[in-house]
Amino acid sequence: MATVSSPTPPPFMEPDYAPFAVIWTREDCDRLEQLGFLDYRYELINGVIIRKMPQNKRHAYCVNEAIHWIQGAFDRRYTQTQSSIRVASADNRINKPEPDVALLNKPLLDVAGDQPGPEDMRLAIEVADSTRDMDLGTKAALYARAGVPEYWVISVEERMVYVHTAPQPDGSYTRVEKRETETIAPSFAPDATVDVAALLPPA
Repeated sequence: MATVSSPTPPPFMEPDYAPFAVIWTREDCDRLEQLGFLDYRYELINGVIIRKMPQNKRHAYCVNEAIHWIQGAFDRRYTQTQSSIRVASADNRINKPEPDVALLNKPLLDVAGDQPGPEDMRLAIEVADSTRDMDLGTKAALYARAGVPEYWVISVEERMVYVHTAPQPDGSYTRVEKRETETIAPSFAPDATVDVAALLPPA
């Protein structure tokens, strides 16, 4: 097990072309949806519209297992799956992330507004297959700046879970790596343990 402080990642876009890029906003995306141009699943990350690829079997398996564990350990009304959340006010205009699984601190139907915000969050989980670098970099920074208290990245290829806690305003977390032979539990519910292997496809 290794404990590290995750560094603030570099900007999502390279400086060479960033000044010439079109930066999209949530409002732009809402309008594009209304006009029928964004008729597919996507995330808005740092002003970039990223088309979400169809889930492969391993990704879908991990999402289902994470949901199964959370809904067994906590009230299922407190969960949200693959839907948008709000982030820090400074980031929210050009970011619309969709954690694979979110555990809230209240029932979803009691959340004010259309989407949960950082004040409603207890745990965000992403399943990383082809998206590992973004999940551990750009998305981790977004969630940390928003103050999401805990963030897990289930790394399918590495067969491990990166557990992020203690978010900082600079976009960093304290990160612990948990191998498939270990167990993990949210910091706010240390008795709600789960085997890392139970969140992964069979070896």
